[in-house]
Amino acid sequence: MMVWSDAPKEGFLTREGIAAMRSKLTNTIFRDEMLQIYERKDVAYKELIEAAQDTMRELIQKMEHQLCDNPSSRTDAPAGAGAGNYHRESSMAI
Repeated sequence: MMVWSDAPKEGFLTREGIAAMRSKLTNTIFRDEMLQIYERKDVAYKELIEAAQDTMRELIQKMEHQLCDNPSSRTDAPAGAGAGNYHRESSMAI
């Protein structure tokens, strides 16, 4: 293979030019292999997401059933102790 600089006054390639050329050549040669790797990665990622969603659904269902079936999880709060009933007084010194 023969290569030369695009610049008419330079008879050689710079390190950056060689690195860019090497990168393009490598990407061209291994494009098909990289596509296969990306396809497998996508499949693995989708399987992982699906498994995580299934696990979360199971855990949520278990938590819902445990809260409903467990009498110790219910607390008798006094009237007026609910959310939104908190009031804070502020005073300003004059």
